[in-house]
Order: sequence, then structure tokens, then C-alpha cells
Amino acid sequence: MLEALRQARQRDPIGHHVHTALAMVYLLLLPLATTPKDFAWALLLGWTVIRLPHIWPCYAALFRNRLMWLLVAWTVWHAVSILWSADRVAGLEELGACRVILTPLMLWPVLDRAPWLIGAFLAGVFGQNLVQAGQGLEIFGLKPGANQRLPGLIHPIQTGAFCVAAMCWHMSAVVRGKGWFRWLSVAGLIVATAGLVYSGSRGPWIAAAVAVPLALVMMGIRRPWARRAVLVVMVAGLLGAAATWLIADDFIRSRVNQAITNLQSAGDGEYDTDVGRRLWWWSGAWAAFADAPLTGAGAGGYRKAIEKLGYGQLSPSDHHAHSMYLHQLATTGALGGLILLAVVGLSLRRSFLDPPDHLYADGTLFVLISWLIGAVFDAYHLNGHMFGLFTLIVALTLCHRAAIRYNLSANDTNESTQS
Repeated sequence: MLEALRQARQRDPIGHHVHTALAMVYLLLLPLATTPKDFAWALLLGWTVIRLPHIWPCYAALFRNRLMWLLVAWTVWHAVSILWSADRVAGLEELGACRVILTPLMLWPVLDRAPWLIGAFLAGVFGQNLVQAGQGLEIFGLKPGANQRLPGLIHPIQTGAFCVAAMCWHMSAVVRGKGWFRWLSVAGLIVATAGLVYSGSRGPWIAAAVAVPLALVMMGIRRPWARRAVLVVMVAGLLGAAATWLIADDFIRSRVNQAITNLQSAGDGEYDTDVGRRLWWWSGAWAAFADAPLTGAGAGGYRKAIEKLGYGQLSPSDHHAHSMYLHQLATTGALGGLILLAVVGLSLRRSFLDPPDHLYADGTLFVLISWLIGAVFDAYHLNGHMFGLFTLIVALTLCHRAAIRYNLSANDTNESTQS
């Protein structure tokens, strides 16, 4: 398989460079803005199709990849469930997000440039952080969002989730890197942390509180040679957390107190709050699953299903369960839930086993963990930004991916092998 990838690169070196550039543009825009990101994705897909005469032999390994087939099964079952959905138009809209399962296929021929691809994503997150800074300073006509949150160009939950992903990858580079690149990663880590805090997104805050310390502990266990660097990052992280609390105390406290107040109100039967609505939607999702445990309400059928069960919508714009796991159960039933469980399990296994052959490699598993935690609080699989991040992780950890190359020439043949 490595030979097939090498030959594909050498048969079409210019195409390989263009393919890499288009992949980097897409990943730069993935955490930044919706319409440009979709346009870049379409260009990348088109170029992949154009290159098929040169690259088709290298796809043989993917036909034996269980995780890719599980993603196909997820999409197919989602599509089939539209047949019994009470809102087929909404089901087709939900199905549209599944287009990103093509992303690993499009990135497969250029995974020899994995550090560049991740670097492009990190540059996109940094760009989003600059927009957030503009909103906080109210310059260039930019202003904060509701509750003084800084969402950037997309929803603040998505911005927060991308910041956590950037933190995990930057930490890996800080621990494994040297010289100026390490300091560049330190700067990126600090900026992404600030972006996470001021996004005001509590789900990503929880994801970071679990994934970031776990990443440092696991790197210390798995990479004995890096324990001094890990210890330094831990100490710096504690100092940084203290500084963040001093600087953003009022903002953080207000978001936490709001959640506590919302929970207390929900206990008294008042659900017309941020947290209360989410609890209401979760309860409705479970009721919809209990009503049709095998097949669910069908893709797109969540809203009408819970309305039928007496769970009136508190906002006409909310049409999903605000939890990937509960939404999957509510709309695709137990079979959909089992497919999701298999996807989660196998993606975690692949991320854990992925060879540590580049500076960002130790962060990928924890990007995935943060994504899975964040998906408890929002339906990440229905959004092109967030589902796109998941399929990027899948691509980066595929079995038998090309060895990492730093030589600029596409004709370089000095590769190491890996499984």
C-alpha cells in the first residue's frame, strides 16, 4: 500500500502538490467560516476526482477498513430512516452533513503531509481567535455576541470546540517540539485557551477540563523521554489557569452561575432557560427512542416526534436533541445507536494506536476525546464544521497511511514504513 501511494505521488507530482494545497485550504477554513469552507471542500472533492486516473490504485486498503465501512453504514441507515420520518425534508437536510465522510478519501493520497494539514487547521483556529479578539475589542465593526461571548465567525460552541482541538495539538507540539517551533506552539496554545474561555461555551469547557489534563498524563506515561517537558507544561498550565481566573473571573463566574440557576429553575419545573431547554430536549429524545426503540422516529423526525409525545418546542429554530448520542437514538433507534457505538469505539482504538511519527501525533487521541465529550451537549454529527473535524481525525489515524515526509519534492522516495 505504501508503494501504491508512492507511485501515485510520482506519477502526478504537480497534482500531488495541488492536492496538498487544496486540502490545506479546506482545513484552514474548516474552523473559520461556513460558506468558504464548503466551497473549499467542493474544490478538494473535484480535484480528487480529476486525479483518480493516477491515484485509484492506492485506495485498495480503504476498502478493507472497518471504520470507513461503519461510516458508510451510519450514512446508509440514516438515509433509510428518512422513509419513516414525519419530516423527510428535515431528514434530507440532516443527511447533507454526512457528505464529509468523503473527507478521509480525499485526504488519503496526501496524508504524507499530515503535519501540514494539522498546521493549516491550527492556522484557521488562530484566525478565528483573531476575529474573537476583534469582537472583544470592538474594532473593525466587530462586537461581542449575547452574554458578551466571543463567537468568532461561527457558533460559539463550534468555536470553543475548535479551540479545545487546537489546545490538544499544540500541547503535543510543545512537548515534542524544539526551538522556535516549540515557542510558536506555546503562543498558539495560549491564544487557543483564551479563545476557548471567551467563547463562553460550557460544553467545550467541560471537554477541555477532561481532555487536556488526560493528554498530559498519558503523554507522560507513554513517552518517558518527554516527562520533563510534560511536567513543565503542567506547572505552566496551573499558573495559566490561575491567571485566567484572575483575568476572566467575572465572565467565567457568570456563565457557571447561569448554569446553576438554570438547573435550579429546571428542578422547579421552569425549562425556558439555556440549560432547561437542553434538559427538555434530552428528555424528549429519550421519550422518542422509547416510543420506537428499534427504528427511531427517522432522520429529521425528532421535532415532530417529541411534539406528538407532548414535548412542545420552546423555540421554533430547535429541531434536534442537542446531544449526538440521544439524537441518534431518537431518530435511528437501537440499530443507529449500535452503529454509533462501534464508530466511537473503533475511532478511539485507531487514535490510540496511531504511530507517533510527527509532532502533533500525541494530540490526536485527545482531540477525539474532547469531540466525543462535546457531542454529549450538542449534535455534532449534524454540522459540517464539527462532523468535518471528526472525519479529519479519522483520516489522520487510518491504518497504513503514508509515512510522513518533509521533503518538498513529490518524487522523494526516502520514506520509512509504518502500519
